[in-house]
This record gives sequence, structure tokens and C-alpha cells, in this order.
Amino acid sequence: MKQQNVLTHSLTHSLTHSRTRLLTHSYIPGIKLYDSKGVDAFINFLHDDFISLYPSNVSSIQDHLECAEAMVEYLFAFVPLVAKSNTQAARYDILAIVLSEINNLLTDRLLPLVTPDSKLLSESNLGDIHSIITWISKYQFHILHIYCPTTVSSNNPKGSIKNSKITNIHGFSLVNYIPSLCDRYVYGDSASKGALAHLTNHCSVVWNNVRANPLQMMQQHKDGSFYTFAPTDIWEALNQHLSLAIASETKILYALIIEVIASALASVIAEIR
Repeated sequence: MKQQNVLTHSLTHSLTHSRTRLLTHSYIPGIKLYDSKGVDAFINFLHDDFISLYPSNVSSIQDHLECAEAMVEYLFAFVPLVAKSNTQAARYDILAIVLSEINNLLTDRLLPLVTPDSKLLSESNLGDIHSIITWISKYQFHILHIYCPTTVSSNNPKGSIKNSKITNIHGFSLVNYIPSLCDRYVYGDSASKGALAHLTNHCSVVWNNVRANPLQMMQQHKDGSFYTFAPTDIWEALNQHLSLAIASETKILYALIIEVIASALASVIAEIR
């Protein structure tokens, strides 16, 4: 069953990114459709692409994130086509619609992953929660750095943003769930342990093994002196959790993991004493 899930996930990843590459050929017709038929026709055009990239029947956390990443690729492939160049003025009117529609779709599709009563979240592991935190943080960072002003000079009427359908250009409301996700990652919930419990337990097990079986835990140098890998094992576990926090690019998680490391070390020191 596990092998089947891995194969299914791999197939979904391959198909999603293949669809992204195919859809890039439709960008120019989409822009022409906007200019000739208007906003509603363009939004329908976008939604047809979105359905191909992010189907409504996605079930696993990793597949959700794969599809979400395909949406980001779609967005960043679109940006250069509406940017200011030697042959055109910036088309912020089009970019704003794309940003708004992608943000709205990602919010709707990813919400089941982040709410406290989420069934997917209750069945997740620490790796899944870390992946969600990391993805949301990095996506918010990226869209905040896409230049798309909400007011545009009147000398470029095509680029003017005057559209009631544009509701969400740079904000991504799921960032509001990051504190609770980080808390769940670190402290766990009633059904599963968090990083604090796992790390503290690991450190305790390593030290208890040294204390219970000192001869088995000791290695001998050629000169006859003894050493143990126990401190290295503990340090590697601490460093792994710190590296994961840094990779998430989430300051809340940085702070919580530093607290976890301090707590785990204090627990080991207390046992040694």
C-alpha cells in the first residue's frame, strides 16, 4: 500500500508539471481574450487552466502542495508577459486579476489543510506540517515581491486597475494560520506528539542507553582511550530540527524550535546530574 501511494504521488507530480508546461502556450491567447472579450471571459479562461493544474479531487497533503506549486509556476510564467517592455506598457490590470484569482483558489483549496479541525491535519505527521508551514511562508514572500500597484497612471488606460472582481492581490489569508500550525508542529495535539516531545525523548533515550549499557555505547581509540558517539547523536538531532526551522523561513518557528532545543538540553543535563 505504501509503495502504491508513492507511485500515485509521483504520477500526480509528473502529470501536474506536464500540464503546467502545456498551459504556458495558452497565455498569449488568454491576454488577447481579455482585450477582446473582457474580464469575465478572461476569468473563465483562467479557471479552465486552474482545473487542469489543481483538480478538486486531490486528497493527500503532499499532492495538495504539488498542485499549489504548479499554480505558482503558472503565475511566474505569466508575470513576464504582462511586464513593461520595449513593445508594451505594463499590464497591471491583467496581472492583478491573475494574482487575485490564484490567491482565491489557493486559499479555498488549501484551507482544509490548515484549520484546527482539519481531518487531513489530524492524520498528518511532523513532516507534513513542516511542508505546509514552509509552503505558505514562501508563497507569501514571493507574492509580496511581485510589483502590481493598485493605482496606475491614467496615461496607460489598458493598465488601469478598476475592477470590482479583484479582491485579493497581495494578501494571502492562510498566513494567519501559521502560528497555530507552528504550535502544533512543536507541541503536538491530543492525538500526536510534537517536535518537543520527539526531541526530548530522543535525547533521553540516547543518554539512558549510555547509562544502562556504558560498555556497549563506548568505542575505543587505537591508543586505548575511550569515546562515545552519544553527544554527537544528540547534537545531530538538535541540529536537524534547527535546520528544518531555518528552511521553513518562518520566524515564529525559529523562536519555538530554539525553545525546544533549550528544553531538550536542559532535560538531558538534569538526567546527567
